[in-house]
Amino acid sequence: MQDKLSADTLDDLRVNPESGPFTARRERHGYEASMTPREILSVSQTEGLSAVSPNEEDAPDEDDGDLGAAMRVRLKRIERIRTSEGSERLKFVAAISEIVELLSVTHTEVALWLLHLVSALRDLDLGRIDPLFVPNKIDSRPPDATRVWYARAMVAAAAQSLIDHFGITRTEAAEEIAEEFSELRNVVKSRASLPASIESWRNEFRKRRVKNRGAHHCYCVHLGTLSQTWAGEGLLKTSKTPAPDRVRQSIQIILEGAAERARELAHQGLSPHSSP
Repeated sequence: MQDKLSADTLDDLRVNPESGPFTARRERHGYEASMTPREILSVSQTEGLSAVSPNEEDAPDEDDGDLGAAMRVRLKRIERIRTSEGSERLKFVAAISEIVELLSVTHTEVALWLLHLVSALRDLDLGRIDPLFVPNKIDSRPPDATRVWYARAMVAAAAQSLIDHFGITRTEAAEEIAEEFSELRNVVKSRASLPASIESWRNEFRKRRVKNRGAHHCYCVHLGTLSQTWAGEGLLKTSKTPAPDRVRQSIQIILEGAAERARELAHQGLSPHSSP
């Protein structure tokens, strides 16, 4: 019989971390070098973060079968964790732990799978690198970070939409974006010009030559959304705002998001512009 976590078992884990189904599986999942289930699933995950202590009214009752209500409560907690002050790594640990605790009641195997990620993140604080975070060995120089390419994908989609819907040249689109969003220099290769880089990104994504699959998907999603916005599809069917204004507003939002990513990358030292 497949063992299953109940609310009582979860409480027992907090009191006695060596009991319950986690004990038999911990070695198989590689948790023995990390935190115990009690530590991982406890509210103390938020220690060191501001404004994330759970409120009494937040306490979800997973026993009542209303996982929708429990999920809404967890999402509120995760949002407070995201906007709190403290270590980014610890915030991810706390947020994922909220999901683990929710799923542990009804989806034990999924919870254990995510628990591996929590453990691996915690191990980094202990100076241990879990195999999950060991990079693949490649023959060439490592590419720019995926987060850098995501920002480039957003810019490329915006530039392509300006060309498709507003009849401007590719040079004009690149120069317009570069003039208004100078922060995007933080995702440009060292010594490269911003307008030329924007045109290069647009061309590479358009021709499907970008090897980062996640970034390519990001580009396709944003470009598709802008095309739907122009056509007035989906939620915008009843919008009275003219199509050009709708698309301009959407492009502005996408570029503001890309610029914010670029600032964060520079602050975290991940900007390719500052790479040797």
